[in-house]
Amino acid sequence: MKSLLKSLLGQIREDSARLVKLRHALHAVPEPGNQEWETAELIRRYLGSTYHEIDTATVVHIGPVEKGAVILRAELDGLEVAEPPRRDYASTNGWMHACGHDVNMAALAGTVTALREVEDRLPVGVTAVFQPSEETYPSGARRLVNDAERLFANPVAAIAVHTHPRVPVNHVAVGEGTINASSDAFEITIEGRGGHGGYPHESDDVIGAMSATIMALQQIPGRRVDPLEPVVVSVGSVHSGTAPNVLPGSATCTGTFRAMTARSRTALQELVEETAAATAAAHGCRASVRLERGEPPLVNAPALVEAFRRWAPEASLPTVAQFRSMGADDFSFFGEIAPTLMVFAGAPSQFGEAHLHSPDYVPHDEAVLLAAAAYCCGVAAGYEAAVEADGLHSPQ
Repeated sequence: MKSLLKSLLGQIREDSARLVKLRHALHAVPEPGNQEWETAELIRRYLGSTYHEIDTATVVHIGPVEKGAVILRAELDGLEVAEPPRRDYASTNGWMHACGHDVNMAALAGTVTALREVEDRLPVGVTAVFQPSEETYPSGARRLVNDAERLFANPVAAIAVHTHPRVPVNHVAVGEGTINASSDAFEITIEGRGGHGGYPHESDDVIGAMSATIMALQQIPGRRVDPLEPVVVSVGSVHSGTAPNVLPGSATCTGTFRAMTARSRTALQELVEETAAATAAAHGCRASVRLERGEPPLVNAPALVEAFRRWAPEASLPTVAQFRSMGADDFSFFGEIAPTLMVFAGAPSQFGEAHLHSPDYVPHDEAVLLAAAAYCCGVAAGYEAAVEADGLHSPQ
């Protein structure tokens, strides 16, 4: 496997100019989840040959998948963030790859091209998937995993690589256990009697009830859940009213709740509903709650972590302790069909300190090669999983 890894990395370096050009093209045309048609076309043109299309998703099978397949995943969608015009490849459509998905896609495309060059030498298959709709519901990963029997033959491991500005530059963060939280969305609607702003006693204060509900939701993490289990409840939007002198009859807020364990996730669901109903009732109003179940916690398999750490030096990839956060990624759904490993590639912004989802987060082009090297090490780590599972011969 060492010689194969060396060949893969050499091919990717030779292809670096094309990969950077692809990254720029992808960055310029970010699109909403499940609508990534131009993005998918750019990827497919680059791949140039056999692949499967499922709407905007692209799935590529390489090598002897009958012996087991290592799944490699990258994400297609952008975010509704306006990008400042600071690069000639900046987006101008009101959307932006502010989470590094353009880098991840270009890196995986380069890895696929390199794998095809050594396809006849691969001891295990690889299934590369360019997945739609990671950022928004409905989840693209959920939809693809639901069709796993057709799309993902003999999976032995699932590997994802994601750029991150909080990982040291040119390093990769990898560690076992739960590294990302679950994420579920809620919509709370509070209703009551509307009325005149000068006669509040003749109406119900739905805005006051909503304000109290939002504050009560913030008490859940600190007072209603085991403090040893990290949870987050966040409200992202609030809507009510049409005029300054009209008391509205309804108010709506939306948000997410996140947890690192299944127990806390279930508790949060119950507590959000209970808190909304009780707080609204205390203000003479009534509340309804709509929940949209999202992704489960993302768990890195210990065997894959150990194997990746062994292979990283062969690719000159320095590793650091796993970056863990209350962020979420629907890559966790792949855990239903194979052990998973998410690797974070250290990629700060070109424009100073910037976090994910910021209009200032534009990684340097070098991040493409870093992420591609991590994908290649992921193939090697996944192959070790196949060896352990099926007793395959391990080549040098």
